[in-house]
Amino acid sequence: MRGIGFIRGKETDRIGAVVTELRRAGIDACEEYDGFMVQPAKPKPTRFRTYDDHRMAMSFAMIGLRRW
Repeated sequence: MRGIGFIRGKETDRIGAVVTELRRAGIDACEEYDGFMVQPAKPKPTRFRTYDDHRMAMSFAMIGLRRW
């Protein structure tokens, strides 16, 4: 995803947070200045941090639906 650098200044640094949490789930993700890159992978069971930001919680909802 590119062109989303503005989301760094919201309730949390959403780019950094997404990359951090994807990495915790075993997914290769790379942070860039104005976005991030993700390599397709099968996520491992993980308890995601939400950073007290409801959009962060919603962003990981689809991964949370995955049956292990």
